Amino acid sequence: MVQQVVQQKVQQKVQQNHLVIHAGSHKTGSSAIQRYLFDHQSRLGATHYLNRGKPNASPWMLQAFKHDFAALPAFRHRQLGAVKSTAMRERARALLAEQSARSTAPLCILSAEAIGTFNGEELRALHDCVAPFFTRVSLHQYFRPVTSRMESAFQEKLKHGATTLKQKFPLAYIHTLELQDSIFGAENVHSYKYDSGQFPEGDVVPHFLSQMGIEPVSDGAAADVNKGLSLPAIQLLYVYRMFYPSQAERDRRVVARLKPLSGKPLRFHSELYHELIVLTPEEEVRFEERTGFSIAENVQADDDIAIRCEEDLLAIPEHSVAWLYAQSDSGRAMAKPDLQGIASLVALLGVQTP
Repeated sequence: MVQQVVQQKVQQKVQQNHLVIHAGSHKTGSSAIQRYLFDHQSRLGATHYLNRGKPNASPWMLQAFKHDFAALPAFRHRQLGAVKSTAMRERARALLAEQSARSTAPLCILSAEAIGTFNGEELRALHDCVAPFFTRVSLHQYFRPVTSRMESAFQEKLKHGATTLKQKFPLAYIHTLELQDSIFGAENVHSYKYDSGQFPEGDVVPHFLSQMGIEPVSDGAAADVNKGLSLPAIQLLYVYRMFYPSQAERDRRVVARLKPLSGKPLRFHSELYHELIVLTPEEEVRFEERTGFSIAENVQADDDIAIRCEEDLLAIPEHSVAWLYAQSDSGRAMAKPDLQGIASLVALLGVQTP
């Protein structure tokens, strides 16, 4: 039955229909955009939001097109063999083809920041899977300026495993764009600068909706549902990772429990930035010429509050230790523990009921 629907739509193509692929990138408000589109599916008018029952299609797209998805952290615990992995990939692609074929909306949106990490073969497979069902396929994504991208990437790595301040940060924005251009055509690849100061009310969601020609519903756009951790929270998480480097079931709860801990944001000192960044001036120029905006920032702007090295991350302030004790079952502050003791207290956040 599905095959008949697919074949009929491919043969007829009686209407202009457009698929927008929203490919992130990471830490540019993708979760808020996805949540808005998912929660307002019935009120999007002539727009259909492709999904598999959850706002973020990244797991779905990874299963469908990432060649080594079974080895990724999100799937590794399932210990999928080659046979099961192939079957999951085929089912994921079939579902995408089925939803694309059945949609009669003039505009469809697929949102998965994981697509921004695809290599050429994976992008080509995605394009070839959906292209028969649409008269136009375009790719849209936001890019953070360089320094804030580095800081958010460090935090994201820390949430999923151990990392250090010695790992280089290659910023492949222009290479990603040029690869996407080669698959979708440069005229179909659209880039926007992630700058909350330029968004309506500082919110990326209405900006995205306006680019899609979608009128926001009366209850407004969704708030950012993926806010970052404060520096004190990141310091505690860093110490935790020193002694618990491998992924564990409690990790998600640990991160969630750390979110309320307030404090200044994580900022990298200009000296640390220059030590870690892998980006040539020529690449910056190519990116600006391709997109029409710059990703450069004043890297010295926050040097007065920024971290320079690992010692700064390990300098846990007294109020953070007091906060940790307040979250424990006893709630009693004792003598300041050593780093391993702090890591143990952080680990308890993942097993205790708040």
